[in-house]
Amino acid sequence: MGRYETKQEIRWKYIYHSTPYNVLIKKKKGMKNYRARYEAEGDLITVSCPLRASENDINRVLVKLMPALLKKKEKKAPSSLATDELYLFGEKVRIEGFSNWSEERKKSYYKKRLLPLVEERVRKYEKIMRIKPPYRVSVKHMKTRFASNSSATHTLSFSTILIPFSLELIDSVVIHELVHDFHRNHGEKFHATLKKYDPLCEEHREKLVKGIYA
Repeated sequence: MGRYETKQEIRWKYIYHSTPYNVLIKKKKGMKNYRARYEAEGDLITVSCPLRASENDINRVLVKLMPALLKKKEKKAPSSLATDELYLFGEKVRIEGFSNWSEERKKSYYKKRLLPLVEERVRKYEKIMRIKPPYRVSVKHMKTRFASNSSATHTLSFSTILIPFSLELIDSVVIHELVHDFHRNHGEKFHATLKKYDPLCEEHREKLVKGIYA
């Protein structure tokens, strides 16, 4: 970002409930609040925000505002929402009747598909990283985080929002949480250990935050 820059525009492919949406981020100097709107022309969600807003800040705002934005989208372009296509582990697939499923049924399906995969990946990297005893693994519907590590219960919890992402990106989340077995905080030692097991961790993190699923 240039020293005298007063605005910046960034385009994202944002993933929400396994569905990609085109998002235009407009960063403006002097702006203090976040505003979001759906534009039927171009099928675009536009977010206006402060110039120094971080990707994590923007992601949190989108998670909070997406339900209302999708209602507006449905009113303006209802046919665009009726799709049985979704992304599973980096690949676009079609499930007949998926668009008619309730949110609870979708969440149940995501958990059923995600749990065995993350369990297998956790066991793989526990061996590589020589971590014992093995962690308990669970899948939850968490809106604002990809995963968490509980030292109290020795449990790794993964969010269903990981469903559309590729195995490579899911592995990066698994490794990140397992590194907390060595270092609880995100200090220098944590990041050094993370890069040892995931040399492309910064690239992976950027894709996860921006919703680039492969």
